[in-house]
Amino acid sequence: YSSNLYYTASNFRWFSAFQVSSRLLHITLHIASISMHIDLIYHLQLSRPDFGNSITTAEMMKS
Repeated sequence: YSSNLYYTASNFRWFSAFQVSSRLLHITLHIASISMHIDLIYHLQLSRPDFGNSITTAEMMKS
């Protein structure tokens, strides 16, 4: 019985560690996509100012 309890506890520990790491991975990917999005807007503004400005305006209206 005690070995079964130990097995369950170690399983739970592994599962929670997995949850935390996947949460961190998700946050990292989210931040990366945001910075990529900002990069894209920045490059569009450099290449086509009128187009870039319209995107920024749309972003401001959305928030």
